[in-house]
Amino acid sequence: ALTARERQIFDHLVVGQTNKMIAHELGIAERTVEVHRANVLRKTESSTLAALIKLASYKNPADTLAAGFL
Repeated sequence: ALTARERQIFDHLVVGQTNKMIAHELGIAERTVEVHRANVLRKTESSTLAALIKLASYKNPADTLAAGFL
């Protein structure tokens, strides 16, 4: 499961924000965003940002939960 911070990063990524934008908005270092982003990709078994966005586009959020990702 994603941590609360990883979920925040996930939410920002899937709406198209860059690492720099996320870092500024959350008040953390860009490198920290990169680490969390890598963790999100690993935990969701997504090899690319596009795959992550596809995962987020499930019509039923329960599908994502059932898959054990979020």
